[in-house]
Amino acid sequence: MHRKSFVISLALSCVLILGSVKADARKIPSRGPKATLLVAGLEGGSGSPIGPDGALYVTEGAAGRITRIDPQTGEITTFASGLPKMNPAIGIGGATDVAFMARPRTS
Repeated sequence: MHRKSFVISLALSCVLILGSVKADARKIPSRGPKATLLVAGLEGGSGSPIGPDGALYVTEGAAGRITRIDPQTGEITTFASGLPKMNPAIGIGGATDVAFMARPRTS
């Protein structure tokens, strides 16, 4: 009987200790980066590299364009338009990514 009481007491102690540790962990503020919304309303965005000018370029397959977003101000401008659009019936197709190529060096 003594052993059964000991096991129950040990189990309850573990529950109380782990429960208090979990509660304390929720009180610790996060020191990591925090996400903020830069822009909204993009149409089917997929590929999104950072261009040589430091701006974000997002391919909008549903709209058939590439949008340039200034990361400092959130200003949106159309970089390229008239691209093939995504097929809404099957949800694929159209422009999907952006790549920047380096200019050849001149001697």
